[in-house]
Amino acid sequence: LTVATAKLLTSWAGEYGTTYLYKFMDDQGNVYIWYASREIETHDGMTLKGTVKDHNERDGVKQTVLTRCKAA
Repeated sequence: LTVATAKLLTSWAGEYGTTYLYKFMDDQGNVYIWYASREIETHDGMTLKGTVKDHNERDGVKQTVLTRCKAA
């Protein structure tokens, strides 16, 4: 998956360490969310490979939740 935009939305400390919430959007406007346990360098046009964990909707926008992602 090549993403058009990528950004770190937020992060928070929890019982098992820090969680990072990333949001990605492709050229077709599809939204992808990734809850990660590590911080990555994000940039527009990056390549992302992961497993689909869930499909849901937030504030009327459909999104795909990813897990076990690798970014390049």
